[in-house]
Amino acid sequence: MNLIPPIYRWAALALAVVLAALALAAWDAARIERAEGRGDARARAELKALADEQTQRIRDLQRAAETRYTVQAETRDRFITQTITEVRHAAAPVASCALPVDLVRLLNDAARCAAGDPAAASGAGQPVCGAASAP
Repeated sequence: MNLIPPIYRWAALALAVVLAALALAAWDAARIERAEGRGDARARAELKALADEQTQRIRDLQRAAETRYTVQAETRDRFITQTITEVRHAAAPVASCALPVDLVRLLNDAARCAAGDPAAASGAGQPVCGAASAP
């Protein structure tokens, strides 16, 4: 004699299958989430390594630029000093001659320009800052 009718047995069996499927789905979702967590940690570590490399590269480029600027400034200052010395030696015989007023003004403007802004007088062929106002 059957104590449990067949419909209830089938319902209990269906319920057991559904519960097993839900448990399997939950276990699989947790497994996938753990794997993604490990992948996220790995991806974060890779991104941090890339950011550190880029930071180091930027520091190296900045150091190189500062060194280049320092060398250029020293070269420019040496060029200006040498040019001023050569002009003084070349102009020594002219010191006793009478020069036109416009030439004296232009030379004084150029000297003030070089003293105030050495970068303006650093290149050959570049205009002197006082030359634009000269007649």
